[in-house]
Order: sequence, then structure tokens, then C-alpha cells
Amino acid sequence: QGVEALRVERLPASLAGTWEFALGDPPGGVSDLDGLAFRPVAVPGSWQEAGIPGHGIGWYRVTFDLDPSLTIVPLAFVCPQIRDADEVFLDGQPIGRTGEFPPDYDKGTVAERIYEIPPSRSAVPGRHVLAVRVYNAGPRAGGITGEPRVDSVSTALHARAVREASRALLAAAFAGLGLFSLFFYLRDRGQPDFLYFFLSTASTAAFIVSWLSVWIVSGLPLSFLFRVGHAGMFAVPAATLL
Repeated sequence: QGVEALRVERLPASLAGTWEFALGDPPGGVSDLDGLAFRPVAVPGSWQEAGIPGHGIGWYRVTFDLDPSLTIVPLAFVCPQIRDADEVFLDGQPIGRTGEFPPDYDKGTVAERIYEIPPSRSAVPGRHVLAVRVYNAGPRAGGITGEPRVDSVSTALHARAVREASRALLAAAFAGLGLFSLFFYLRDRGQPDFLYFFLSTASTAAFIVSWLSVWIVSGLPLSFLFRVGHAGMFAVPAATLL
């Protein structure tokens, strides 16, 4: 393939390094990847930064060697951010997706990916090929913009739960302050400062909650949550000024 295979000898195993990338989508999908013109790119990073202009659908591909000592552990492909929607395949077998490709485009950029590798593949030591189909609508650059890795399923889920528990607790704290302030405003409508404080804390809580990955399984459009999160960057400071 022209790119040296990565070694996965211990967990977590970083897959950062040089991958292959090709812009476009073969008619036969993952089975026809050899028909694309791949070139080496750095991961993490956008393909535009690597000198490949344009947006749309692109394919990443990397080969890694799985150490036999890891075949008894349920494994997962983990990546904190892929911009904007993706489908991941291992040895031609789909293992996960986030967001939707056109025409039903759904932007899943901020969601952390944890895709369990099927036991039929993780139990096989030796060489494997990981392929990631990515859609980037622009204008911002796209691709695998977080550091990908192979980790055990339990460790990956636990680490994400720990990170997001602190965010959820922070959002709950802001929401609690807001409800407390709203209670005093409803008792005395002549003190609008309590209402302004409620608006500030409520917008902050909504901003924090919109970045939790639990929404992936909620059925809500990820594009809407993405816009809520980024609107919060403007709404929170504006509400605080009140």
C-alpha cells in the first residue's frame, strides 16, 4: 500500500501516524477502494492541510498488526472527533457510523466515536485493514481531526463516562442555580435580575449538555445539537452580560 503498517502491541494503542487518503467514493464502496488514487496523509489532521483541496466524501485507510496477546480482549476503535460524518470498516466489515451522509446529511463532528470491533475480527491476530469513509461539507476542513486509537471496550467507555460525568454535573449545577433564581423571580416580579440570572445559567447548562455523546442514541438530529452547542458560544456571554 506504500504506507508502513502500525503496530498494536498494548492498550491503548495510538493509531496516529501516516495513513492513506483518497478523495471520492468508489461505486462498489469499501470493496473497490483499490480503484481510488490514495496518497499518504498525517492523522490526526484534515486532508486539506495535507494539500488535498475540496470537500465531500473521502476515504482513509491504514494497516495495523494486532499482537496475539490482545486477541482475548474485546477491542474498540476510538476517536474523539471526526469531521463531519463517518462510516468505519475493519477488513471490509462495517463496525460503526456517526451522522448521516447526503442526501440525509447529519453532522456528528463533536461526538466521540467508540466502535466495538466484532469478535470475529478482534480475535484474529496479525494484519488488519481499517478504512474510514468521511463526509465533510465545508467550509471548514474535514477528516480525522482527533487522535484515533485501539482500546478495550470497557476502558474506552469508562474513560468517556468519567469525562462526561464532570460535564453533566457542571450542567446540573448551573441548572440548579438557575431554578433557584427563577423561584425568587416568580415570587417577586419586581426583581428582573433574578430572571436574567436564570437566563444566563439556563443557557450555560444547555450549552454544556449539548456536547454530551449520549445524544447519539437519542434519535435527535446531530446537526441540530451541533448548532445548539456553537450558538451557546455566543448566547452564554450575551446572557451573562445581562
